[in-house]
Amino acid sequence: SDFDEGICQRIALQDCRLFNCDRHEGNILVRKGNKGEKCKIVPIDHAFCLPAFGYFREAEFAWRFWTSSKVPFARDAAEYVAGLNVDADVEMARRAGLDESSCATLRVCTLLLKWVLVGNGAAVAEKGAALDEGG
Repeated sequence: SDFDEGICQRIALQDCRLFNCDRHEGNILVRKGNKGEKCKIVPIDHAFCLPAFGYFREAEFAWRFWTSSKVPFARDAAEYVAGLNVDADVEMARRAGLDESSCATLRVCTLLLKWVLVGNGAAVAEKGAALDEGG
C-alpha cells in the first residue's frame, strides 16, 4: 500500500469513535512522502460526526477497502483504546456543548470500539464493518 498504516489506523479509530458518517475519498487529502516514505493521508471535513443517537444514517468508511486496513491494529492503537475513559470523555463533550443525543452516540461508539478492538487484534477493515453500512 502507498499509505502509512499507522495513519490509516488513527483515522479509522477516530471515524469509528465519532461515527463519522462521511469518510469518503473526497474527504481525505493525500501528501506524497519523502523519498522512500509512504504517502501521508489527512482527514478533512468532520461535519457528519456524532449524529443524534438513533439517527445513524449509512456510514461510509472508505479506508475499509485500502490495502493498509487489512493488517491488524498496532499494539499502541489497542492500548490507546483500552485506556479511553468513556465517562470522562462524555462529560467533557457535555461541557463543550454537545447535546445528550450526540453524547450517547459517543458513549456507544466508544464502548463498541473498546469491545471489538481490545483483545483480539483484528484488522482495521473488520472494525469498520461493525459500523459501516456494508457490515
